[in-house]
Amino acid sequence: MTATHFTALNIDKTGSIAMGTLSSANDTSGVALSSSKTKADQVCADTGGSALTAGNYRARVSRFLIGTAITSGADISTYGHEDLLKMIVSVNVGGNQGGVLGHLETAGTLTITGTINTVKAGVASFVDIATGGTIAANTVVSALGVNPANFGTVTGRTAIVHVTAPSAGTWGSLFDLSGDQGIAGSAAGATNDKFGVIYVDGVKYTFPLSRA
Repeated sequence: MTATHFTALNIDKTGSIAMGTLSSANDTSGVALSSSKTKADQVCADTGGSALTAGNYRARVSRFLIGTAITSGADISTYGHEDLLKMIVSVNVGGNQGGVLGHLETAGTLTITGTINTVKAGVASFVDIATGGTIAANTVVSALGVNPANFGTVTGRTAIVHVTAPSAGTWGSLFDLSGDQGIAGSAAGATNDKFGVIYVDGVKYTFPLSRA
């Protein structure tokens, strides 16, 4: 096939699309990236010269429908999408690294407009539990979930959330909450025997955690 542009790509649902071969040890099994080829896949979308009307628009969507009940309680993990950055050699770089990069960017002098109940973020997370649905006891549903981690020798620091300094300006707050979301009206108790930890510019600070 010599054509450089395609208007449609149809794949039968009984098949799948794969580029490269999965390997956690062979560094020549996948699509080779280089300074002249910096991505294995790219989707570019725009507004086509016309203002958008009401609706949701995405450059790419992935969706996994669980349409058959799973009742076994087996160790099954399911995701709508997964991105993985895996390192099998030491990597000492001055740049950023992550399994997923979310990037919200503007150009020129435009104004971003919204409300406290709309999200303008590098990464937006939405949780929808249908009316009549139940979150079972001892089950946690969250907008951000952090899975167990394994750490080797730690001479630096580890954090559940890491915030770097902006290239210009400063972050205005640690959290911005709409109403009292996640806020209790009173302390759980008077006992303060555990303390949360925050590093500010490399200096360790703690705040008390109250329990009954």
